[in-house]
Amino acid sequence: MNRKIFWGEFVVAQIVGALGFATGSPHGNPLRLLLAFIFLFPGSVLCWPILDKIGIQTSVGPVIITSVVVNVACWFLLTFSITRIRRRKSN
Repeated sequence: MNRKIFWGEFVVAQIVGALGFATGSPHGNPLRLLLAFIFLFPGSVLCWPILDKIGIQTSVGPVIITSVVVNVACWFLLTFSITRIRRRKSN
């Protein structure tokens, strides 16, 4: 897979997830929050303990920023692992 396509998919997933989290409501139709959870995974899971440990209030802004930062790290490690495995198999 081309790196530009991979990171393009990452950007689209993060935008959809951030919009879902920012506009979702647990009191009405929780579909947007479910989409946010899926598209921002694993950052959507890891952001809550990280923000709690740092002592920052968990509002929309810090949650989205932390989720995206965690996802950048996870996706980068994934691409690094995939390229390393491919290089090892080709040799």
